[in-house]
Amino acid sequence: MTTESTCLPEKLRDAFRLVGENAKSYRHQYANIYYLRLERLREIVLKRARRKWSDVAGNPAHVPKILDVVKGDLCYIVGTIYMDMPLKPNVLADIAKEHWLQAPTTFEKYASPHDRIMLEDASGRIQLEGDVIQPSKLRIVTGVIMAALGVEMAGGTFRVVDVCFAGMAPQRVGRGLDRSEDAMQVDEDSRTENGDQKPEWVALVSGLRLNSNDIPPGQEEASDIRLQLLIEYLQGEMGGEEEQGLSRQCRALIILGNSIDVPKKSQDDPKASKRYSTATAWDPAPLHRLNAALRELSYSLPIHILPGATDPAGAILPQQPMPRSMFGFGGAPEAAKESRVFRTESNPTWLDFGDAGMLATAGQPIDDIFKYVETTDRLAVARDTLRWRHIAPTCPDTLWCYPFFNDDPFIVTQSPSIYAIGNQPQLETELVLRRDEDGRGEEQSEIKTRVILVPSFAETGDMVYVNTRTLEVRSISFAIEHGWASG
Repeated sequence: MTTESTCLPEKLRDAFRLVGENAKSYRHQYANIYYLRLERLREIVLKRARRKWSDVAGNPAHVPKILDVVKGDLCYIVGTIYMDMPLKPNVLADIAKEHWLQAPTTFEKYASPHDRIMLEDASGRIQLEGDVIQPSKLRIVTGVIMAALGVEMAGGTFRVVDVCFAGMAPQRVGRGLDRSEDAMQVDEDSRTENGDQKPEWVALVSGLRLNSNDIPPGQEEASDIRLQLLIEYLQGEMGGEEEQGLSRQCRALIILGNSIDVPKKSQDDPKASKRYSTATAWDPAPLHRLNAALRELSYSLPIHILPGATDPAGAILPQQPMPRSMFGFGGAPEAAKESRVFRTESNPTWLDFGDAGMLATAGQPIDDIFKYVETTDRLAVARDTLRWRHIAPTCPDTLWCYPFFNDDPFIVTQSPSIYAIGNQPQLETELVLRRDEDGRGEEQSEIKTRVILVPSFAETGDMVYVNTRTLEVRSISFAIEHGWASG
């Protein structure tokens, strides 16, 4: 089954692909990204702030420039959040790692009692304070565009009494997606004999992490068995009648990064001690195993594969598609035919399944945001990126990205129907329902986004199905110890 685009605007389909001779240029300053982000989202945030605070006592006014705030006057300002965090890594620490006598201390979380929150625009920055922005009450990270209502104090800080974000972006939906209790009209060929909509499912898996060097002794066979169980299940060769029917209704497999693991390097090898050493421990065996699995699956359903943090791809976001030739696909004259069954995607990427637009990532942005906040709720962090209208606000502060000059591709201009995030500790999902306002300030229909945290397959053995019409989610767990898969 093909996956022709009918839902996504043209500009979103290749939003994260770097095209043109200047696309990967480093001649620009990274500060330009923050300027672009603020310019794109300022008016959206400002309009929501005006509506939110129009009835506040004291009739607070908007001050266009942060440095023009008058002490003691209730007002609101719009700017970019900057987190001054002592535990946050910096470039000097990266350089020190090349020459350390004792390894620098690394931290799982950047948050500490000594953190300071700043709001800045082109004119300058001001430090924020107040109970409203305490970490226990508000999740906030560097790079988020926010409006703050409050008063500048005598000491020069801005005491915040309320905040406002951009909110969820408008949503464009295909004809077949059931948006409410009353289903939308769909084509006749999308109905079953009794008139019900035909279910259409997409399979999500992440973190295959194939690497013979990292498989513990005695578990090589178990790893191969679990991968083979996944293949047979997707081919409809396992399970009962219901499971096989589900496999037949699956229209695509999305692999959300980390398909190949990082090979171990010998700690005793002096040639491998430097970060940029020419020494390598590359083992082609995991790639051969992955190629064999992809070839076998491509006969049954289309495959989309994203690069991840451990894959042989650039570390800078957005990661560009891995070469098709690396997987044995793309050779003429089969290239045109194979492009319909196997596609290498960028990370992040937008995918269109006609009824639903999917925004998919391999998980690096959420992992990085998670270090800024005290919460252990990753699903809440994923929801926050939707209301911030930005999926990677910590780029380029602590997450590498290209110094974009013309646009910030990580801004969410359209709320996806499915928001899939790979390589997370466990499966978590939530259907986010919200009536919001579009960029013109006009009320629109209800926004419905299925957020899915897809766990690492190597660690959990879990695969996820999502229905592109109803946004229903099912989990399939592959149990090696029993030699069969159960859902």
